Amino acid sequence: MTQPLYRNMTADQLRLQYNPSRSMPEAPQLFQGWKDRSAAFRAAAKGELDIAYGEHPAARFDLFLPEAPSPRLHVYIHGGYWQAFGKSDFSFMAEGLTRAGMAVAVLGYPLCPTVAIPGIIRHALSPFGLRSAGKARLLLCTGGQESDEFKRQTSVLGRLWARQGSNLEVITFPMRNHFTILDELALPDSALARRCLEMLEA
Repeated sequence: MTQPLYRNMTADQLRLQYNPSRSMPEAPQLFQGWKDRSAAFRAAAKGELDIAYGEHPAARFDLFLPEAPSPRLHVYIHGGYWQAFGKSDFSFMAEGLTRAGMAVAVLGYPLCPTVAIPGIIRHALSPFGLRSAGKARLLLCTGGQESDEFKRQTSVLGRLWARQGSNLEVITFPMRNHFTILDELALPDSALARRCLEMLEA
């Protein structure tokens, strides 16, 4: 399809910009690596799996705990274009955060087309009493190898939140892409893991 649909891009160009699994030949290997690393981490981690927070079978979260008592809680809501993956695919990234001293809840939720996007949002907000933030501290993380559209969207998101009075901070990892940036959460001594802990302790 060659007719421009959005920002003067065709459907094929939009897919390349917004669906990185199609533009990265190594994506299947990365996804399998997530599964393998996540399974290994769950087998050894301290915590509780499949905690129900709603009636839908996917309304479950996994809670991973550090050794330190009374930790702060980091809630991770996984990506997947609203249509793919589940909480068990992302357990691996909790390793770095728990080793840095945080408790981590990896949230599962029903996907499209089982529910519409407003239903996903309701599920994401519900288990911990979360609510849409007005003024808040916002940390945006980008990979230098992201698509131009993802970079643009991050910039737009930052400007919009800043207009609402949010305290905005941006960290860019030049050698990371849309998927490998998650490895920064899996490393306890990474700048991202350290900054998450600092923000929770502030």
